[in-house]
Amino acid sequence: MAIIVQDNISNKFYVLIGAGYGTSEAGPFFPMSSSTKSSESERVAVANSDGDISWLPSYQLTVVSVDGQSCKDLLSQ
Repeated sequence: MAIIVQDNISNKFYVLIGAGYGTSEAGPFFPMSSSTKSSESERVAVANSDGDISWLPSYQLTVVSVDGQSCKDLLSQ
């Protein structure tokens, strides 16, 4: 299944690879300590036409098509 997305800022097109990019933050004095907390950021993995992978903010993307069909066509079935 191929999901094509468009970057609303650059107008470039990408293939959506996945979502759920997690980040972690550590305290300034003990970067490897147990005080590290995890949080999820709203980013998705996308690939450009060369296959290069990037992480982009989800709010910056719009789904153009899923398997060659527009979202409107898929949801009206």
